[in-house]
Amino acid sequence: MRIIAEIGSDMKAFLTASAIVEWAGLKTKNEESAGNIKGKKTLRGNKYLRILLIQCTQATCRTKESKFFYKYKLSRKE
Repeated sequence: MRIIAEIGSDMKAFLTASAIVEWAGLKTKNEESAGNIKGKKTLRGNKYLRILLIQCTQATCRTKESKFFYKYKLSRKE
């Protein structure tokens, strides 16, 4: 409910999923020069939505017997 409260029920404002990610401030801005990445910064955005999405992601990755749990667990071993 809180995510809908932050985004709104009309999703026409966001044409793609990356538009929501960018609006939440989770899309990183890479500063690159001559092929070398000098820094990564998260852009400013809706801090309440960003916190909610991060908390949901962490909870999903820690829930046993979910697809994301096994995917996260396998990616951490590499």
